[in-house]
Amino acid sequence: MRIFVFIFLICGLSAPALADLANTDRKAAIILSYQRIDDPLEPMESLSRDQFNAHTEMLAGKNILPLPQILEFFAAHKVLPRGAVAVTFDLPAPHIYQEILPDLLARKIPITVFVNPANHKRHIKRLGKNDLVTLGLSVNLNVADKQQALHRAIAEFRKITGHQPTLFAHYAGLYDEEIIALLHKNGFIAAFGQQSGVAYDGANMMALPRFTMTGNTGGEERFSMVINARPLPANDMHPGASLVQTDLPAVGMTLPKSVQNIDCFVSGQDKPALHFPAPQRLEIRLAAPIEGRTRINCIAPAGEDPQSGEMRWRWAGFLLQRAD
Repeated sequence: MRIFVFIFLICGLSAPALADLANTDRKAAIILSYQRIDDPLEPMESLSRDQFNAHTEMLAGKNILPLPQILEFFAAHKVLPRGAVAVTFDLPAPHIYQEILPDLLARKIPITVFVNPANHKRHIKRLGKNDLVTLGLSVNLNVADKQQALHRAIAEFRKITGHQPTLFAHYAGLYDEEIIALLHKNGFIAAFGQQSGVAYDGANMMALPRFTMTGNTGGEERFSMVINARPLPANDMHPGASLVQTDLPAVGMTLPKSVQNIDCFVSGQDKPALHFPAPQRLEIRLAAPIEGRTRINCIAPAGEDPQSGEMRWRWAGFLLQRAD
């Protein structure tokens, strides 16, 4: 298992603006999140095995890197290899440990697995011995005593692996400012959500986006769009957390000057109204209150791929749920 410790610094079309976007593109990576594959208990959320096999075939032309290596590139502000992709799994079911992961490792594909150390301890211990595997932590911190829940999970993780966890996946993609502060306090260097978007040098290291693959979102056409996506480096994204206090939150972001023709979509709702109270400030006005976990995806054209001729898209997203 790879262990990494490093320090992060969170940090009309014009030629300089386009150059800035091109520089961001070179320091970005796609992070994929897999959770359920061929799961009969969750057929709507589960990716089929055929879909997953198609994904691995489509990734053949990409640079699949260990997730910590991508984070090292971000920390050093270095250009990543073209087509950089990381493959992650959240809280795998036993059959994924037994069938899916061994197949990927046999093909020398590096993976990151976010685990709850209270479950599947034998599988976690075995994976931890493989150099192609990075283990991270994922436990539900949306509870009354967040600190106790995290400390218990860290202690169990260290007992099984012999190492302190430094990477965290927000459970169900949900987090608030208190959770972020707690992760900082306990030595985590990066955390990952389930909001869609491309990770890049300069993004919030405690809420990096990932593309979640489900039966509904894992079709080949969309997957091609995902693995060829470009970052949409927005600033002042609001809400700054996925757990919100109202079911009709104010949503917005400040766009780079060179991003044009943006469009946004909300899961389970009509298209939202888009308003620009200032030249680059976008406000997304929801058509209805959010219900449960609600996704907001915003995309803007990024030009055609010079090799395939397919349109590429800049992508940023939110995942929101009202805090109970």
